[in-house]
Amino acid sequence: MEIILLCIYYLIINIFYIPKIYAKEFIIKNNDENFYNLNNFLNNNQNSNELVLYFVDNSYDMSLLKETSIEVLIQTNVSFIEYYSFVFSIAVSAYSDFYHIIFENCIFESNYGEILTFMTYCVEQKQMEPQIQFNRCKFINNYGRLIYGSHFIDKFNSEPYKCSVIKLTDCKFISNDIYFYLSGFKFIFENCYFTKINGNQNTIPPLFMSENSYNFIRFNNTIFKDIHAKNKLPLIHSSKSIIEIENTIFSNCSSNYGYLFDIKRHKNFQYIMINNSTFTNVCSIFYGEYTNFNITNSLFKNINLKNSIVAIIDSKYSNIKIKNCDFYNLTLSNSLFEKESFITMDNIKFKNIKSNSKTVLYTLHNDIAMNNIEVDNVSCIGDSGDSSFILFNSNETNKKITIKNFYAKNCISNGSFITIIDHIINVGLELISNTCNNNFAINGGALYLEDGINIDKHNNKDITIKNNVFNENTAYNFGGAIYSKFSKLYLATSENNIIINNKAGIMGGGIYSPNLIKYNVLNINNNCTIKNNTINSFENNYASKPSYILLKSLSNPELNNINVDDYINNSKNKPDKYKFNITSGDHLPLSFFLYDEFNNIVNDITKYYSSLVLKLTVTPSTNLDKEETSRINNLYSYLSGNIGSFLNGTCEFRNFKINAIPGIYNLNIIIENYNDYIEIIPKNIEITVNECNNNQITMYYKKSIISCINPICNSRCKKEASICKPYYKENINDINKNICLCLKGWKGTFCEEKEIMKFE
Repeated sequence: MEIILLCIYYLIINIFYIPKIYAKEFIIKNNDENFYNLNNFLNNNQNSNELVLYFVDNSYDMSLLKETSIEVLIQTNVSFIEYYSFVFSIAVSAYSDFYHIIFENCIFESNYGEILTFMTYCVEQKQMEPQIQFNRCKFINNYGRLIYGSHFIDKFNSEPYKCSVIKLTDCKFISNDIYFYLSGFKFIFENCYFTKINGNQNTIPPLFMSENSYNFIRFNNTIFKDIHAKNKLPLIHSSKSIIEIENTIFSNCSSNYGYLFDIKRHKNFQYIMINNSTFTNVCSIFYGEYTNFNITNSLFKNINLKNSIVAIIDSKYSNIKIKNCDFYNLTLSNSLFEKESFITMDNIKFKNIKSNSKTVLYTLHNDIAMNNIEVDNVSCIGDSGDSSFILFNSNETNKKITIKNFYAKNCISNGSFITIIDHIINVGLELISNTCNNNFAINGGALYLEDGINIDKHNNKDITIKNNVFNENTAYNFGGAIYSKFSKLYLATSENNIIINNKAGIMGGGIYSPNLIKYNVLNINNNCTIKNNTINSFENNYASKPSYILLKSLSNPELNNINVDDYINNSKNKPDKYKFNITSGDHLPLSFFLYDEFNNIVNDITKYYSSLVLKLTVTPSTNLDKEETSRINNLYSYLSGNIGSFLNGTCEFRNFKINAIPGIYNLNIIIENYNDYIEIIPKNIEITVNECNNNQITMYYKKSIISCINPICNSRCKKEASICKPYYKENINDINKNICLCLKGWKGTFCEEKEIMKFE
């Protein structure tokens, strides 16, 4: 039976200590004296442990009461049974916790004010049972502040809620625009159901609000479903509160504020605990600062966020511990957790995640520890070259990243999959027993390591990289498995790592380091396997960017026996100069080979370095006067065939020709269209340009540059029987006047006749 009590007055209750005696139960009808004298009736029957009132009629006309208000000094427990209220309010004032007010099977509908106002001055917990209980009650289409509770406490009491407990069990909240305002209370929702919370009020949150007080809020076996708070406030707003969420479901819940919870100013002993709960199709969940989170056995799934705020926990300077949780089917525009928080994860699964942000997991100047992590089908498609699954940045603090038993497969990153950046104070790094398989990134198919600015070269932290497997990962550019610019990597304890079957589009199918490989590359000799890593099907296990260009030439055999290390290390053993001797106008064939720091020829299959150009020039080293030197340095036409590019690591100058004033010159090798430094080996190359010999014609260019050319004779002059001698010594090579001089044993105008020896 639905029993209706229409009440337009306030029931004011003052509660003191209650002696233990037996309960009284009364039926209140709408036409008897007990109802007309309800005020006196309540006061006269509080000599038992509990007073129970049953309202059994359909309606009660409160205007028939003999008193205009009800003010009752309550000295016992009071229960309202099967109570249906449209407009009713109870005000409670308590000085201890030894009392109970119980609402059972009650319906509160279309109220526009407080149902319960609760003032307490309790300073010490005397009993464990809740002081106020709502059992199997319904709250339908109510508006305004539903329950108001204020606990007047000593400012040094950090647990006032222990003697101010309100518990709602098996209650339903449907289509309400209500909120609870509590200060210093423990509020328990057990097996409750919330749906269609409107949140139309602009200045208050749609469910719970508390400012600068110590509260304890617990949701257990509770469901929040189909809730959209229209105002720009979170569902729950509190500070200095403990929140426990267990066996609870949040489904299709959101707020125009962007978050469901706003929790701030936690003390060390306060926390947010989530266990065995599910969040599906919700907006961002937590916002705040200085908060302790402990999340276990929970599921976060089917979350699609279009705004660029943190998805799960956006709480600065917080401690976040997550264990045995799954994150499935997420679409993100920011990271999962606030970057300036300490994070530990154990036994976590990430699957089917699409991120349009910088990273999914971001840690800035904080530790992060991960163990037993599974990552499958994660796409990080943020800005090109700058989107990762994990981004760890130690910044200016002494921090550590630990990743153990991490398994990632079928993931795509528009930057690097795992990015670790060390700034100033050295990062501690542990990568142990991890597997990265079939992942794709722009640089570093599995791992990207980088120095920051002002790295400390003297103080070192432990770095351990062992028992890891990098298999079948792909980098669009460099480092199929690992890309390293981390200058402390050589200090790592490295063993039993396997780097196989990885691919890179440009260089470093297995490992790539731009430079300084003796610092930036881990020890791959200690029981490590690196093989079958490729670039376009060609094996390329490790590489760096171009490190040096080595000159070789058949014209000087010494160049073919250069000790490269002497030049790299600037050893005193290297020769001062390498010399060539030519006649002006001669060709000087030279070959240049492009090497990386691993002493591998840069076999540029993808033609990434095809724009790298070598240009050869010469400058005189002889003591020419200033006018002559200036004129020579400003003339570029005396060289030809002096520009070349690399093909498969080789740049050939087959037609390099020098026309110059006779003298001694230095060869200059100029690298164009490349911004990084490449060592030239050797650097000091001296070329002696000689005058023309007696059998050559001196040709002058621009008055001072000479070219020595060989005379050309009539084509009928038999070459194997003659020498062509010049008729003119300078500037003219006349085919008709040049002299066809016969060798011994030949005669005739064109040396066409063989001279026969006569023996007489």
